[in-house]
Parts: sequence; C-alpha cells; structure tokens
Amino acid sequence: KTIIVQDIPEPTDQYLLLRKGDIDVAWNLTAEQANSLKGAEDISIVTTPGQSDEYVAMNAGWGPFKDVRVRQAVKYCIDYKAIIDKVVAGFAINNQQFLPVGYFGYVENNPYHQDIEKAKKLMAEAGYADGFDVELVTNTTERRRNEAVIVQSNLAEIGIRAKINLMQASQMYAKYRKQGLQMIVAGWGVDYPDADALANPFANHRVHQLAWRCAWIDDYAADLAEAAGKEMNEDRRFQMYVDLTNYWHIYGPFAMLYQPITYWGVRNEVKGFDKAVEGYSVHVDWTEVYK
Repeated sequence: KTIIVQDIPEPTDQYLLLRKGDIDVAWNLTAEQANSLKGAEDISIVTTPGQSDEYVAMNAGWGPFKDVRVRQAVKYCIDYKAIIDKVVAGFAINNQQFLPVGYFGYVENNPYHQDIEKAKKLMAEAGYADGFDVELVTNTTERRRNEAVIVQSNLAEIGIRAKINLMQASQMYAKYRKQGLQMIVAGWGVDYPDADALANPFANHRVHQLAWRCAWIDDYAADLAEAAGKEMNEDRRFQMYVDLTNYWHIYGPFAMLYQPITYWGVRNEVKGFDKAVEGYSVHVDWTEVYK
C-alpha cells in the first residue's frame, strides 16, 4: 500500500480538505475544529492520551517559593478546569501526576483544586498575606500565552502579582536550565514509556532536569526516584512510585495543569487508525491502517 504525507501547515486548510475528502487524516486541527467535527457522518475524531504534561513550575530557591506553603497556595489557587476548557477546548485530562494516565505507577489522585480561601490561609501562614511580585515566564505560542493569562488571573486572587514575560523558547530554556527563572509555564514530553522517564526529571535534582531547574534539591525524592528505577520487584516498584508521587505532590514545585489528549480527524472509510495509535507509542503504526 502507499501512504502519501502532505505538508499542509495551516489547520484551516487541513480542515477544509478533510471535509471535502481530499485528505483522509488531519493531524493538526485546532481543538475548536475537532469539536465541530464530532457527530459528522463521514468523519471521526480519534483520540489517545498524550505523551506530555503542561505545568506551572516555581523556583524553590527563590524568595517566597522557598516556603512549601506558598508553593501549595499556588497549587490551590489555579482553576484547572478553566484552563482545560478554555485553552484546549476539553482535549486534555485533569491529571496532576507527573506520570501519564495508564503508565506503570500511575494512580488516579488529583489532590489540588481551586480553593482560594485555603490558598489565602496558606499564604498568610507563610507570612505573605499581602502577596508579592513575581515574573511569570512562558514562550510565545498561543497556547502557553493563554495558559499564562489564566494562571496570572488566578494568582492575583491570592495577592500574587505576576508579570508575564513572553520569551523565545531558546532564550527561555537557556535561562531555565541555569535556575534563572522565578516561575514558568511550560511542558514536558516523554522520552520512553516508563515511569523512570518522568520520575527522574520531575523529582531527582541529580539528573539536572526539571527538579534541578526549579532548584528543588530534595534528597529523599531523588533517592526514591533512583531506587524505583532500579527495583526489580514489580509490586515494590509500583508502590515506590506511588510514595514518590504523594511526597512530590506535597513538597514539589510543580502545579500540573493537564495531560493533553492527542487527536486526529479521520474519514470513516479509513480503517484501523484507532488501533494504530493505541497504547503509548509516540508514533502512528501505519501498518495497521487501510481503506
């Protein structure tokens, strides 16, 4: 069989060509376009849990964020549902773990929801009843900018005055890697589908990835992440990731916004596409697809 891949940069062009039947699969539709196709007689929206996370991160070595109560206050002030509904039109999972849904070690547990009064109480206990100023950095993409605007509004409700600074990604990550940011809206993708690929970046400062960039130097979390990666007993390993996640929820510097849902517009005469994208491969298995 022959598979023809066309480079069609504009989502609107993909949408129109899919509707007309000139292409069979559209990969880069906007969430609004995908939602408009739900219920169409000749097109289906195929979805699978994405291989990434969107998050807000705080520099645990900077000013107010040194206090775990302030970090928890930030996690309690964010309106996670609003971000999912308004930024990605519902194409996301409210998942506050660093592990994607379905991964080994994942247990559904979202301890944070918007609770402004609780967040204000934590701020007051930490000595920041009047709030503070902070620079909130993100890149220039529309999605990240929209996420940052909602987070900025949520922070304002508990007195945190966030100034958004939009940077080119190369500049932003160069500064982030040097622990040079106070607060960031960003994302992280999976290198390989195992808990180890996420536990170390998010919890182990020694690997010089996300925990390090946020100056979260926690030897207990680092030790547990390393030990879980080496543990051969499956039951013990699973519990170690559960224990690590529970600890990380309390003390870590991350507020997990959502796990994206990956979606495609697929004409109904195309068969096997849902099987081609199932599981946790980052690629489409085109050998499963036929007409």
